[in-house]
Amino acid sequence: MSEAAPVYSGVDDVLIFGHRGASADHVEHSRSAYSAALDEGADGVETDVRLTGDGTVVCWHDSTTDRVSGVPGIVHELTIHEMRSRMPGGPDELMTLQDLLSLLGSAGRPVRLALEIKQPSPAGAVLDDAVLALLQRAGWDPSTGIIGSGPHPVTVDIMSFWPPTIVFVASRVGFGVAMLLLDADADPAIARSGLLSDIAVALGPGIEAVRADPSTARRWASERPVRVWTVNTLEDARFCLDLGIRQLTTDRPGALRSELGSAAG
Repeated sequence: MSEAAPVYSGVDDVLIFGHRGASADHVEHSRSAYSAALDEGADGVETDVRLTGDGTVVCWHDSTTDRVSGVPGIVHELTIHEMRSRMPGGPDELMTLQDLLSLLGSAGRPVRLALEIKQPSPAGAVLDDAVLALLQRAGWDPSTGIIGSGPHPVTVDIMSFWPPTIVFVASRVGFGVAMLLLDADADPAIARSGLLSDIAVALGPGIEAVRADPSTARRWASERPVRVWTVNTLEDARFCLDLGIRQLTTDRPGALRSELGSAAG
């Protein structure tokens, strides 16, 4: 990596995504977290989705409610009303995917949504179908990932660690709209799926994977969209940008954008 001419010297084209919103300062996946990310100038936000017991696509990471709410519960066994009753800050803070699309659509500027389908899950393929159906009802164009034809579109790409979901989605969308997420335990499943040989699939490695094999990450970035999670320090951001990676997911979108701008200046 060259110290003389770092790629991060220009950051205008870097896309910053708020991981579960601005989750460093707000309850993850809450309305407040997503609103704060937009207020801080994030180019987009990241969300995880699961299916509740009554069939609602809800923004939630874990299969249970314990860690976030402090109240025991299993997401796929609870109704959306029961999920709202567990949400810190009150029921209006709980976001369904429809709620999040509405919030992003009212941002008054183009924004992006990195949407992770949490698989494998008890809902199985029903969750994949429900997400695609909801997006299509919202006017989503699967060839581009764009909702809306005006000056302030919402661009949605679909991510998963689960290769069968990405195979399913990739067969229905355009280049880069499906993203395979990568972690240290994913290699056997990836090898079986053959997805890394499919140039149409974008990649979402964790920062640890990028640091462990920067030459591979650089090659990926030259071939297809790459978005790295979770990049919370200026040092990690610089490392990624020097490899040609232009999309970063972070818990602190406003602060990271400011730090990158100061470093470039």
